[in-house]
Amino acid sequence: MKELKVFGGMPFNANHRQERCVIAAYSQKQVAEIIGTSLSDIRGWWCVTGNKEEIEKALAKPLTPIWMGRY
Repeated sequence: MKELKVFGGMPFNANHRQERCVIAAYSQKQVAEIIGTSLSDIRGWWCVTGNKEEIEKALAKPLTPIWMGRY
């Protein structure tokens, strides 16, 4: 089975403001489905994160968007 990766990006939240979001998922396609955007957007604007805090929080709730706040 594939290993979970933690992807991070800056999508728009429910209030139409950009906010850091991370998701522990098996693929970019899965992230796109969870966020409700295109695979092209994920490939263009998201990446695997190396931030320890983001990884810890996302792996605690796989396949769930974790909103980290505005930077």
